[in-house]
Amino acid sequence: MRERSTDGNLSLHCISGTHVTLVAINIQDESSLSDLIGFSIDRLDHASQQVFPLSSRPIQKFLWGDYTCQPAQLYTYTVRMLHGTLSNFTPGNDVSLEIMMEDPREGKHGIYFNRGVAASQKYSERFSQYRQHYLVDKFGRESWREFIKPDNVPNDEAFVWLSRGLEEALLKFIRQAKGPRYKIRASLYELTYAPVLQAFADCVESGADVKIVHHYKETAKAVVKRDKIVTDEDGKIVKEMVPDSTAKAATAAIRRIGIKDAKYTNAWQNHVFIKRKNTAAISHNKFIILLEDEKPVQLWTGSTNFTAGGIFGQSNVG
Repeated sequence: MRERSTDGNLSLHCISGTHVTLVAINIQDESSLSDLIGFSIDRLDHASQQVFPLSSRPIQKFLWGDYTCQPAQLYTYTVRMLHGTLSNFTPGNDVSLEIMMEDPREGKHGIYFNRGVAASQKYSERFSQYRQHYLVDKFGRESWREFIKPDNVPNDEAFVWLSRGLEEALLKFIRQAKGPRYKIRASLYELTYAPVLQAFADCVESGADVKIVHHYKETAKAVVKRDKIVTDEDGKIVKEMVPDSTAKAATAAIRRIGIKDAKYTNAWQNHVFIKRKNTAAISHNKFIILLEDEKPVQLWTGSTNFTAGGIFGQSNVG
């Protein structure tokens, strides 16, 4: 959403997303800059009818970001010129505008940014009471380190806060494939997050046709038995193809998923997953296509790997 407002010398341009509004300020008459010390910016929340100042001190920038917004909410921003000194200033001209935050659940497109490591300081403050010391091994040396594990925060509150709708949107997308009218075609890199795998399994058990191509890079390595490299009758080293750690982790995660109805176990084990072996590089894909009655109707894409780290730890979008 983009909105502009001008009141005489002062103009305001706001651009809103789902959780962030950028506030851009412009002054037409440069002569009014002589004793300008900065701006104040207030935000009126129409739902609560509360006014929040975005800074306790004069803002000395022409571009300001408000990162505390909520989706589908109506706000009014008021920017006011401040004249004088930092210790003694008076208000001048002001300009206001209303802007509606985007709702990712509405319209043709939905964009979900998690918080991830970008919000690590706020995470530490918000969940500080769950901080504990853990003995960790790094480069062969043990030491005690402080962590706030989201698993230790009750009611999944930390996970919900870190996800900021990303996990929920991904699972909702997958779960649309219910019944034989639907198909899922996916190409993925990392695939270890159990709730996502379980959502795929539930689709299979509903009768949906699910096919997932996933990374499975292999490297030829010498066969070793009893601490000796095995050779054939011609003296050549015997080699076997060994999957990398990403492929091994995906295989292990897939095997841990439970299937309720025994008639779908063969499909889950032998027909859903297609190993991408014939490649020298990593298969760094992250997309899902949803088909209804043989027609593609929706696409999930973005930067998010289907791991706990990708959804909650790294800064990602879907």
